[in-house]
Amino acid sequence: MWVIDLDGVSFDIAIRDLRKLIIDRMDAIGKWDADYIREMIQSYNTANPISDEEYEMLLIDLSLPNSFYKELKPIVYSPTTFMTEEFNQQLQFINELEKTKWPVLDELAKDRKGGLSLK
Repeated sequence: MWVIDLDGVSFDIAIRDLRKLIIDRMDAIGKWDADYIREMIQSYNTANPISDEEYEMLLIDLSLPNSFYKELKPIVYSPTTFMTEEFNQQLQFINELEKTKWPVLDELAKDRKGGLSLK
């Protein structure tokens, strides 16, 4: 079996850092929250203005199953160590978290298309 380590593949734009911050915060609060994310984006935009293209890239990056991949990666290297009830619970949490992500991403995409200013 071959696994491509997507965590090592990156694109050279600063918006990737914002994606990581957003995902970590949504994981910590246990659901995706559009208002919270908007505040994060607006704060980031104050220091580092986000172009329309970067915003679109952020939404695309957020749509990927980053949390799932982060948890799945260790299993490939040592399946018997990581296939535990605790891991199963973590996967269930990620699955439920992912369900709350899609409506938020749709809402954030409409914000930009609707002309919502980040300033």
